[in-house]
Amino acid sequence: MRSKSFAASLLLVLLTSLTYSQTSQQIPAVGRVTGTVLDEFNQPINQAQVCSVVYLRLKPNTSQSNSTCVTHTDKAGQFQIDHLPMGTYSIAASKNDDGYAELGQGTPVPEVTLTPEEPIANVIVKLGPKQGILIPVVRDKATGKPVFDFLVRWQTVVPGGTSSGASGFSQWTTRTPIPAAKDVSLEVSAHGYKNWDYVDPSGSRFLRMQSGERKILTIELQPEAKNSLITR
Repeated sequence: MRSKSFAASLLLVLLTSLTYSQTSQQIPAVGRVTGTVLDEFNQPINQAQVCSVVYLRLKPNTSQSNSTCVTHTDKAGQFQIDHLPMGTYSIAASKNDDGYAELGQGTPVPEVTLTPEEPIANVIVKLGPKQGILIPVVRDKATGKPVFDFLVRWQTVVPGGTSSGASGFSQWTTRTPIPAAKDVSLEVSAHGYKNWDYVDPSGSRFLRMQSGERKILTIELQPEAKNSLITR
């Protein structure tokens, strides 16, 4: 009787061990990235948005990026991103309200590789210098009512070509970073309206802002003419 009981207990232990081993193999390994976001003066940035960006190879010489923005920094500029699958990531940060461009444009973006042997990485993300901060106030030219859903596109000439960007605005978006100390052309578009191009009082089609400068720009959009029905 004892031998049968012992054999049954041993079989149960082996089955449990086998099940645990199979389950642990099915659970993919995940890692963690911690770090600090600093400004151009090495001071921590509070409430900066932090994103992990992975580049997927599609074909030779082509790739697609997939960014996940799931955390913000604390008062010490520190952040933590958990549950990242093993792989290589770029860690980017931004704080548009303070003029630090989305995804750290114009600043080096650190890269980390998570492996089962080294599943935890620590990085320092530096932002700056600040860009100009554009605060567009858009209205319907015919009614004077505010227009909330619109798109701001900008373009500037840089060595070797042009640089461009775009920011979509809604009722909850109020500002966007614009390259500082450069001549920038602006275009604003919205559904049902003619496109609006920036022209200053002197006739120049370029806007030039300084680092950290905040500029409120009032924009009146002309409604597009509606097609009238001809009846006979």
